[in-house]
Amino acid sequence: MNRRDFLGLYRYTDWADQRLAAALRALPAAAAARGFDGSFPTIRDLLAHVVAVDWVWLERFAGGSPSAAPEWFQAGDVHLLCDQHAEVAARRLAFLRERSEASLDVPLSFRYFSGAAGSLALRDALFHVANHATYHRGQLASMLRAVGAEPPATDFTEFVVESGA
Repeated sequence: MNRRDFLGLYRYTDWADQRLAAALRALPAAAAARGFDGSFPTIRDLLAHVVAVDWVWLERFAGGSPSAAPEWFQAGDVHLLCDQHAEVAARRLAFLRERSEASLDVPLSFRYFSGAAGSLALRDALFHVANHATYHRGQLASMLRAVGAEPPATDFTEFVVESGA
């Protein structure tokens, strides 16, 4: 993928995340806290994971290496988490717009929370983050259905038609 492709991928990712955020914001607090069997016990916990991972990778893109999730990770309700996600998305888009084509191949060195060293080309890390978001949007859509809410359509084709991309 080239720089233009990544800008398009993240325009789509942010559009889909914003649509999902609108559905999550409409949930009663009890629905967001309802227990589920699976990787994440609640909608709120899964959303917190998604937002924190996006934040961690953005910090890594900027040369940082956070050793823990941010404070709002534990304390945040769905509305706060959606606000944080929108802020991360805006910062990430600004970061992407500043990148050159050549910068996509530069190794990104960082530390995992475990302390282990990691290194990926920026392009691979960017692809990972977008793929991670897509995976968890599907889980959140299933959880929304389980609490009686209608998840929004987030298919790429919907994005293309709606945005004229």
